[in-house]
Amino acid sequence: MSTSYQQFIRQNPDVERYGQQKKMEGKIEGKIEGKVESILNILNIRFSNDILIDLAKQALGSIHDIEVLGQLEREALQSPDEQDVHRWLGKYLTQNKIESNMEGEEE
Repeated sequence: MSTSYQQFIRQNPDVERYGQQKKMEGKIEGKIEGKVESILNILNIRFSNDILIDLAKQALGSIHDIEVLGQLEREALQSPDEQDVHRWLGKYLTQNKIESNMEGEEE
């Protein structure tokens, strides 16, 4: 059976490329989810504020750039207080609201 599969792949290289692309997307998505979880854990340990964690979940929910999430992870570690966290989270909350409105959602 594996011989038939290998022959099919050789005859249809797009199928193999599609599989590799999906595998890579899965890895990236996993890294993104891991960064988001890390940021939420850091904030929960440092500030233990449910409202702040809920805001962070909203803000981080639509960020799909691993480098941005890495920067926010550093911010979470270095923020001196909750007000600072609110400040940098606010940038992403505003961005999410604008993007939602552009998609036709009402405020």
